Amino acid sequence: MKNIFFNLFAITCFLLMAGCSSEDVTHPNQNGIPKATDIKAEVSVDQTTNIVTFKIDNQSNNPVWFFNDGKVSTVNGCTKVYTVAGTYSVEIKMSNANGISEGSVVKQFTITNSLIDFAAIYNKIAGTSSKQWVWDADIAGHVACGPSGSDGTLWYSAKPNEKAAVGLYDDVLTFNSDKSYTYDPGEGGTVFVNTNCTIFKEYNNGADFMAPVSKQTASWTVSVEGNDLYLVFPAKTMIGYIPDDEAYNNPKFRILSLSENSMELVSDNGKIAWHFALKTKVI
Repeated sequence: MKNIFFNLFAITCFLLMAGCSSEDVTHPNQNGIPKATDIKAEVSVDQTTNIVTFKIDNQSNNPVWFFNDGKVSTVNGCTKVYTVAGTYSVEIKMSNANGISEGSVVKQFTITNSLIDFAAIYNKIAGTSSKQWVWDADIAGHVACGPSGSDGTLWYSAKPNEKAAVGLYDDVLTFNSDKSYTYDPGEGGTVFVNTNCTIFKEYNNGADFMAPVSKQTASWTVSVEGNDLYLVFPAKTMIGYIPDDEAYNNPKFRILSLSENSMELVSDNGKIAWHFALKTKVI
């Protein structure tokens, strides 16, 4: 909400200054502020490309588009690509040299087709019925970290089998085709936790530590944000290593790569990106 108010203030200042010069200064007219009831907004969807065009038909006025992803645009005729089928909405305010409308209009529109083949993705993760995944301990970087926004491997990269003593490699992650999920902490019955976490603090000895946990059942899904694909779980769902509180309270992992037998995930809290590598369990 704070960002929205800041954006509105910045947009208002820009619009009031636009077109003014030292020789021709205009002053805002309170009576000239546009009304939301006058907004004539059109949202056009190209169902073959999923490109959506946003436009208003109000001369001498400019649109202010507020999108669901938090982005704001003042371009009349701006376009966005929506990769996933569904019903979306956009909020529109109208502005001119006198200010921005107090009210707004909300327009809904529908995308009928996804640009991503989710069926193929689900099949790679869970198969036709169920798949078990374990940590790919034999490769370097199966646990790694790096700067936010990266693939999470630039700062630290675990050597093959480096984490053998922390109860990570016997953990089993089971993905079922009905979108159910099971985390089994293995024979050791523990989850590996980063020392900077505030959760399980009674077991924190000042270094990365193991905390006893029980087998956990939850759900899983896949979502798209912009050009990124995410593996998403309910809050407090575990996958074997908890790098920070955010990964526990809001477990969402960017899918860096995915095949029938391997999966690379990135957990990014905006400060640090953690890289995890999994492989299917050989039964």
